[in-house]
Amino acid sequence: MTEEIVLSAWIMWGLSGIIVTVFVLPFVAKKIERDLEIFLFVMGLLAVTISQLWSKHLVYEALVEPIKISVAVLVAGLLFRCIRDRIRSMINRYL
Repeated sequence: MTEEIVLSAWIMWGLSGIIVTVFVLPFVAKKIERDLEIFLFVMGLLAVTISQLWSKHLVYEALVEPIKISVAVLVAGLLFRCIRDRIRSMINRYL
């Protein structure tokens, strides 16, 4: 039997407040715009806490997924570094 999560009105209001905050504050506050990653991280933590969905699996995925993304960015950066001279010469040829 699967466990169903019944969202109470308080949880819905809390999550709705987070969505509005995420959509509005980066446009209103320069400090939040500058530190957007930290702001979104805190809002994510708050959303998981409000919805009571903390689990070992969630923490594991939150630790593992950034590693995969970082490796992909590193590989793409190294690949671009290897071919940037060719790209530069192709651009200069068309300009």
